[in-house]
Amino acid sequence: MDETLYIPFRFFTGIQEKEMKIPRPENLNNEDHIFLYNHDIKEFHNPNQNSFERTRYIARINKIIEGVRRHIPTEGKIVEVGSAQSNISLLLSEMGYCVYPIDIRNSFLTYAKLKYEKGKFFPICGNAEELPLKDETIQAVILAELLEHTFYPSKILSEAYRVLKKEGILCITTLARKLTATIFIIAKKR
Repeated sequence: MDETLYIPFRFFTGIQEKEMKIPRPENLNNEDHIFLYNHDIKEFHNPNQNSFERTRYIARINKIIEGVRRHIPTEGKIVEVGSAQSNISLLLSEMGYCVYPIDIRNSFLTYAKLKYEKGKFFPICGNAEELPLKDETIQAVILAELLEHTFYPSKILSEAYRVLKKEGILCITTLARKLTATIFIIAKKR
């Protein structure tokens, strides 16, 4: 039996329609995979196209992809730090970018590999406070709803700055406390 499902998902509204691969529930072999699968269903593959979780998640992904496409040429090197299920990384790799999803939990990266279809997608197990990358080698660093979950966000920002090439971009999204909005920031290294 096929190990994956294909669930229609529209991203980058009106420009491209994409079917995103998702593992079959019976093929998930640990608690982390089940946790991420449930998030994928709620936020990404939700049958209720108008659910709050889904619309907010999709809007955030679209904003990040739009920012990357506007500032980074295809084939550019991108890092998604704290990638969890790596949806942003998977989409960007299929668009031609060279993407390095980084997460401290290897099981999160193995879940992402179950969804991988094509493109330059190179998962790395690592700590956001000590990125396993050389200085000034990356054109875009994505910190999507990561900083609010850390004790030392300044260390993560310093690491992001360290690995960014000159003119590279830093994409940050974070939940606005007590609001139903996401704060989106894009900054260019000078």
